[in-house]
Amino acid sequence: MVSPGNEQNVNKRVCTKATNELSFDIELLADMTKDQLLKQARIFATQARNFQKLYNDAKQALEAEKQKLQQYKIAFAEKAFAALTSTARPQAGSYAAVVRGGRDENIPARSTLVVKIDQTDRDQPIDTKLMDNLLDSKNKGPVAQQVSRKDDKLYVTFADAVESARAQTIMESKAECKAIFKPIGTQVRMYPAIGLYADISDVRELENDIRFRNPCARDTLQKVIVTKRLKNGAGIETGLGHIKLLFNSAAARDRILNQNRMFTEGKAIRVVEVDANREVRRCYKCQKYGHTQQHCSDTVRCGHCAGQHSTGECRSGSKRCINCHGEHASGDRTCPEQVKEVRKYRLRFLE
Repeated sequence: MVSPGNEQNVNKRVCTKATNELSFDIELLADMTKDQLLKQARIFATQARNFQKLYNDAKQALEAEKQKLQQYKIAFAEKAFAALTSTARPQAGSYAAVVRGGRDENIPARSTLVVKIDQTDRDQPIDTKLMDNLLDSKNKGPVAQQVSRKDDKLYVTFADAVESARAQTIMESKAECKAIFKPIGTQVRMYPAIGLYADISDVRELENDIRFRNPCARDTLQKVIVTKRLKNGAGIETGLGHIKLLFNSAAARDRILNQNRMFTEGKAIRVVEVDANREVRRCYKCQKYGHTQQHCSDTVRCGHCAGQHSTGECRSGSKRCINCHGEHASGDRTCPEQVKEVRKYRLRFLE
């Protein structure tokens, strides 16, 4: 490894050797004939070439040492970064076990049962309390950890696949359950992240390439969905876009987020955490949560002032939320109902 002291020593050795070879008594030139002067000039020229060669060799040796030092620095930086972003499992019971990169991968994955709600009961509120009663959870029945709704489907999350299977058996056999909804199947829990400015000209090829070039995504990346197609100033699609990456492992998703990028054949894609405020499902017709306007039978309400007209037709200068009646637009990040829905989303998909 080269250092400032070593560099000075190299230069000193080269200069000393060159000076010794070039040393000559200048007074001798006065007594030389023309032929002797020409001969001495040729000697000087040869010595000058040797000096130049010594200088070039020393310069190359110095550059080689500098390159080695740069490689050592890069290797050290890579090891330091790997240590900082290591996702090794910490000791059980530590606070670090609940932060990103310290998830306990031995805990069984939660299982979500998907059921279709009967048309006549679509407006009936269904929560964990109702599910406890239907599944007889207080008397050793399966316990629902979370219940959420999306249009005419209900998503009931259990601690593991065994609990989910028990609940499905009860729903398919118990008359009270059959009267309200019908089990469709189980849903594998996905953990999302967002990829920015990806080449989306061939999404299937992109998905396969991500698995091929990123070991932590090889067996965990389940699906790639295009969320936005980017256009240029003329309104023409550029072939680039933003994508949602769905993983079946929280630890794998967190490793990708820690390194901030995924590699593809064309370029590295920057990966960021999902913005839960954008992911919350809210109807743009009635402004309520849990369904979309395609499945809404409620009255049209304005998302700006809560009036009985569409948001695009609003001319009011005041704001009012249809959900909490606060003085802000529906879906505002500070709205208590929005905060509640964001918390639900984070618990279900991000934590």
